[in-house]
Amino acid sequence: MDSKTLKANDKSMKKIVTKQEVQTVNIETKTSEAKREAVVNYALQFVGKSYKLGGYWNGENPYTPTDCAGFIQGVYKHFGYTLSKSYWLTPSSGNIVSPVNINTLKKGDIIFYPKRRPGSYNHVAMYIGDGKKVHASSPSAGVIVSNKYDNRPITRVVRVIK
Repeated sequence: MDSKTLKANDKSMKKIVTKQEVQTVNIETKTSEAKREAVVNYALQFVGKSYKLGGYWNGENPYTPTDCAGFIQGVYKHFGYTLSKSYWLTPSSGNIVSPVNINTLKKGDIIFYPKRRPGSYNHVAMYIGDGKKVHASSPSAGVIVSNKYDNRPITRVVRVIK
């Protein structure tokens, strides 16, 4: 063997790979269902974390307190999806699941809850299956899992992963 050939167990070839790096790399080769499951599992890691209105989180650790939209944006950003501000503000943006039918929700779908003003939203959450959602709820509750209804109508559903 010449000096240019490296042995498989050569210490210079080893690299510690974090769990997050593995999740990000593997998402590209997964089926849509597996991608949705990975996104939901990542979001669930942050249950119990703090809420901050207008906060920004880049989707990586350490978690930075953020609001409902920032939480959803951060989770999807971790997997390489960029959700622009217009995603939240423009009712016609995104891959809208229409008509809104709660029976067609899939894990990872973004659920929008209305303000009193037509065409605007005051809360978003991620559907995680079994009638539940994960979301940055409020300053007192933080990131939680709760019932998808919460006595509020769902007015828009966006599917990021087809």
